[in-house]
Amino acid sequence: RLPKAAPAGGRHGRLWEAPVVAEEAEGVKLHLSGGSTGYKGVYEGSPAADTAARRFFAQHRVGRRREHLGPFDTAVAAAVAYAR
Repeated sequence: RLPKAAPAGGRHGRLWEAPVVAEEAEGVKLHLSGGSTGYKGVYEGSPAADTAARRFFAQHRVGRRREHLGPFDTAVAAAVAYAR
């Protein structure tokens, strides 16, 4: 079970909330996980210096190598790329 909120001043100085997770998008069944984004292979990165928006990244393993699938505006978009 995921916690409702972290103590004040948690990661990046804000309260943490459990993500709203879609099980399917764009006709593709998404791979769910218990991680911070709720999707397997998807992680949240830091905002770029010139933008306040946070980015989501997708990656998967090919043998022992990690293959990065790129940056996405939403966790669902990154999860769809991972699922394909």
